[in-house]
Amino acid sequence: MQHDRFDDCSDLDFFVIVDDADAKRRFLDDVGWLERTGDVAFSFVNDQNGRKALLHDGTLLEYAIFAPAELPGIPFTDARVVWQRADAPGDLAVAGRPPQSSTPGTVDFHLNEALTNLWVGLQRERRGERLNAFRFIQVFAIDRILALLRLSGAAPAHRIDPFEPTRRVE
Repeated sequence: MQHDRFDDCSDLDFFVIVDDADAKRRFLDDVGWLERTGDVAFSFVNDQNGRKALLHDGTLLEYAIFAPAELPGIPFTDARVVWQRADAPGDLAVAGRPPQSSTPGTVDFHLNEALTNLWVGLQRERRGERLNAFRFIQVFAIDRILALLRLSGAAPAHRIDPFEPTRRVE
């Protein structure tokens, strides 16, 4: 885990593990448990399992709520338990699976995909489709180049974010 990187620009990502599906629904629907801190400026549901909340000090919280039975089916890495009840299962921090990619992990794939993304992007630019050209050139092709960096070992493995490849490339 990389706690040394925490600074004034960091957000906090965490899971809240509750007893069962009923408790999960209650925690998602009623954020009184979080608002009791007095620090929540606003909060909203951002997916079926979680919410985002902005604190008055500018800290963004992104959290998901799960029952223990759901953990083996969701991707997470480097978890640590900050607090748990005495009767909670002892393996909560290791119950998840690593994130998986659906793309081949070969140099050949990523290099050729980057080149064709650039080609398509340039053609879209010629056609006047600027937004789509931007995405092909500056997003899709760059994603493939980042994958090449990981495969080549040029990116320090201890700094790679398995959920967001653009993090910490610089």
